[in-house]
Amino acid sequence: QNRISFPGIWQLVEKVMNRHASIADAPLDAILAADQWARTEAAALARAN
Repeated sequence: QNRISFPGIWQLVEKVMNRHASIADAPLDAILAADQWARTEAAALARAN
């Protein structure tokens, strides 16, 4: 069904955030790229579980 439990949402977000390095004062294109990466990563992790 491609669904995760409600408590699983924060766990998924935490996993994705831990896999990405923070960049101070990032330009907009870097922020948008990080957003796309995070969405792709979260979808892959959700499918794996």
